[in-house]
Amino acid sequence: MNEPSHRNEPGAAPRMVDIARAAGVHQSTVSRALRGDPALPEATRQRLTALAEAMGYRPNPLVSALIAERKRGRPSGKGSVLAVLSAGKRPDEWRNPPQGSYAQLYGYMQAHAHQLGYRLEEFALGDPGIGPARLQQILLSRGIRGIILAPMPLEVKEMDFDLRDFAAVALRLYLQRPLLDRVSPDYFSVMMSALQKLEESGHRRIGFLSSTGVDERVRHRSLGAYLVNRQQASRRYLKPLVLENWSEHAFLDWVRKGNPDALITSIYPQYVKARQSLQGNGWSLPRDMSVINLDCHRDTNEAGMVHHLKLEAVSAINFLTKKVESADFGVPAQSCRLSIPGCWRDGETFALRG
Repeated sequence: MNEPSHRNEPGAAPRMVDIARAAGVHQSTVSRALRGDPALPEATRQRLTALAEAMGYRPNPLVSALIAERKRGRPSGKGSVLAVLSAGKRPDEWRNPPQGSYAQLYGYMQAHAHQLGYRLEEFALGDPGIGPARLQQILLSRGIRGIILAPMPLEVKEMDFDLRDFAAVALRLYLQRPLLDRVSPDYFSVMMSALQKLEESGHRRIGFLSSTGVDERVRHRSLGAYLVNRQQASRRYLKPLVLENWSEHAFLDWVRKGNPDALITSIYPQYVKARQSLQGNGWSLPRDMSVINLDCHRDTNEAGMVHHLKLEAVSAINFLTKKVESADFGVPAQSCRLSIPGCWRDGETFALRG
C-alpha cells in the first residue's frame, strides 16, 4: 500500500484537508490540534502540528476574523493585508535610513506576518493626494482591517483617522491620542539595567545626558529611572543634563564639574556627539570614562543597551492579528501596553573600574 503523499499540487498551499488525509484523521482533528485544543491528547497535537509545519501549512488569517465578525454582525474583510500607517508624505518615510532600527523593526514584522499568513503594506497619513478620509475608504474597500501605527514624529501628538472599523496597535510611546494598545521598549527597565551594570562594574560617578525631545518621546521613563537611583545615592549619580539643543560648551562644563567615570546617553546621535566632544578635548575613552548608549545600533560598537527589535516586532504582529481575528475594532476603552526589555552589550567605550 502506498504511503500518502505529504505534497499538495505544485504551487498550491496545503490545506487542513490535505494534512488530515496525510495523517489519516478527520479534518476537525487537525483543526483542534492547530488551535491547541487541550481535550486532544498531547501526542496527537504534537504529531499533527509537526506534520502541518513539515508540509508548509499556513493558516488563513481571515477565517477566524470572518467568524468573529459574523457573530458580531460586522462586515468581513476580503484580504489578509495589514496596514502600516505613518505620519509622513511617503509610506516608507518612517523607516529611513535603510539600515536604521525602524527599518530592522519593519523587516522583522514583515517576516512574522508572513508566517501567520498575512502581509504588510505601508500607507502615509500625510500623503497630500489622499487624505485620512479617502485613505479610510481605500483600506475598507480592500478589506484591510488591521493597522499598525508606525512611530510618529515628536510634533505629531494626535492622529486624525477614524478607527471604528479597524483593529489598531501603535509602536512606541510617541502618539498621545487616541490612546491605543501599543508595543514599545521598556525604557524604565532599560535604564535600570544599564545602571545596575555600571554599578556592578565598579563605576562610582555616573552621569546622564539627554534632550528634552527624547525625554518627551519616551514619556520621561529613562529620566525617571535615573532620578530614582539618584534619590537613593545622590553622591554616586550626577544631576542629569537635559538639553533642549546640543551645546558642547554646556556639556563640557557639566562634565568638568561632575567628573563622571561613566556617561549614559539616550540615543545614538547623542552618543556620537558626546564621544567626539570628549575625545577632542583630552579624554581617553574608556580609560577616563565609560560612555554608553541606551539605544545601541546593531552594526556599531558602542557599549550599552540593545533593544530587542525582533521581540518587539513579533509582539506587535501577534497583538494585532489577535485583535483582527476577534473583530476587536475601534479605540479601546482601556488601552494595554506591552513593554519589551533590552539587553546589555559590552562595547569599545566600556571598561571595568577597580
